[in-house]
Amino acid sequence: MKKHITLLSTVLLIAMGTAAQTNTNDSINRMVLVESTYNPIIAGAVKRNFIPEEMEPSMKKETIVYADESMPINRFTRTPRMAESSTIAHNTNYPGYLHLGFGNYSNLDGLATYSLRLKERHALTLGAHVNGWNGNISTGDNSKWHSNLHDMGFKADYRLLMGRTELTAGVNGAYYSYNYLKDPLSIDVFDWQQGMRLEANIGIKGSIKEHYRYHAAAEYNHFGRNAYFDNEQQHSQGHLHTEASLGIDFYEYGIASLLIHSDLLLHQGIDYHNYLSLGITPTWEYSHEDLHFTAGANLDFQGKSHGPLIQMSPACKVSYIPSKLFSADLILDGGRQIHSFGSSYALSPYWASRHQLTNSYTFLNACLQGNLRIMEGLHLHLGGGYRITNNALFENTLDTLNIVYTGLTTHDAQVAYGNARINYTYKDRVSATAEGTYNHWMVSGNRSILTRTPQFDANFGTRVRIINGLYIHTDCHFVMFNAVNGERERAIIDWSLGAHYAMNDKLSFFLDGHNLLNRHYQRYAGYPVQGINAMLGAAFKF
Repeated sequence: MKKHITLLSTVLLIAMGTAAQTNTNDSINRMVLVESTYNPIIAGAVKRNFIPEEMEPSMKKETIVYADESMPINRFTRTPRMAESSTIAHNTNYPGYLHLGFGNYSNLDGLATYSLRLKERHALTLGAHVNGWNGNISTGDNSKWHSNLHDMGFKADYRLLMGRTELTAGVNGAYYSYNYLKDPLSIDVFDWQQGMRLEANIGIKGSIKEHYRYHAAAEYNHFGRNAYFDNEQQHSQGHLHTEASLGIDFYEYGIASLLIHSDLLLHQGIDYHNYLSLGITPTWEYSHEDLHFTAGANLDFQGKSHGPLIQMSPACKVSYIPSKLFSADLILDGGRQIHSFGSSYALSPYWASRHQLTNSYTFLNACLQGNLRIMEGLHLHLGGGYRITNNALFENTLDTLNIVYTGLTTHDAQVAYGNARINYTYKDRVSATAEGTYNHWMVSGNRSILTRTPQFDANFGTRVRIINGLYIHTDCHFVMFNAVNGERERAIIDWSLGAHYAMNDKLSFFLDGHNLLNRHYQRYAGYPVQGINAMLGAAFKF
């Protein structure tokens, strides 16, 4: 025991030194795992990590989709306003993969990846992508907006296995450009916005003599913008995230783990304050027959100028898995969500804020969920819960100087939610899914912030194999927003239909159609979607 405590103390001192430098990705979701082995999930480099020869649990538990994630506006899927290719899964028997699609709004969707196996324990994956559109979109008032948005980039990921240890490193970048929806009389400076994203990461993960499991990672993201808003033109943000953890297996007494992470945000060319945060998550996991318990807490620290110095939330989970037919989970968790330039761009490329966004903090997210296999191929999921968040992120249309932006703001909020999902699969012939989520939002003061917040979100989809190699699929996505002052924003109803034909093991073709009802709605606040649009393309493995 003394040996365990000494080693744990040493690693904690090292990890705290690393974490003091800074936290992640565009949003950090700390998750308490059900598995009986310690295998943390973090952003960036570590999300590609794994411990070699790890065994899966007897029943794979599905990740619960809360009504939400800590960001309400992230509840419904935000696909680009273009037809998306129904590309088939990358077959590992072929190291190379290409696909290219083109649509009627000059929609472009291209991807290329190639995996090099340098030696038995070395692997390098290279990739590039390009997507976007360039066409006239109806604004719903008998006028057209000539919209263009393009995003092109590259990636390179390296992995090295050494016994029980895995080393990873990666770099990726992208250039993007777009134009705002604006009054025709607005000045030309708004006609062409552009920027660049760069990311580099490195990580290590492994185990020592089956008793100790560890990981450490660092990731740096640079996001540059040339978007004009409130006299701010060229500006950028650097985001450094570090993370380290140690888990010790005490056999029948359980697994003790400690996760330490930090975030550092640095700004140039914009009147934003730099930001530093540090988080510590100790947990204890214990399993007994069909029950698995995880008890822990998130201790989060930040500069006093950005809010409370110390914030706390639970990191607990109880799982009951009596058989392969049924599982139930009670989850009590929370934590901080960093609102970086990168996460804002992921929500909408047209985003803007009148002030620096305050990072969200969820003090409690209590969720109960269950999964039931009714019969072979038929599965049911039911879940629900209650969440309390300080400075939850919301979106609304922001119109200034005759320019339309997707305005982001934060506000304290509480939400009660419930969701259900049913899946059916019959061999490889038919698969169907129906799911829905209902949210009841509670905010004080200005309820107009709920204008773009989903009250009900549903998805229905099916995929059928007609003959060998030919698949037909159809999907319908429905989102009903909250009513504010008796008025409700136009609902999202996106019906899509597509086909995929595999000529052989290497070559396939696809045809996808979206918004087939030609509905005029906004997926990004303030911005109309394309009308009926289609994309035709091909995929090739080599």
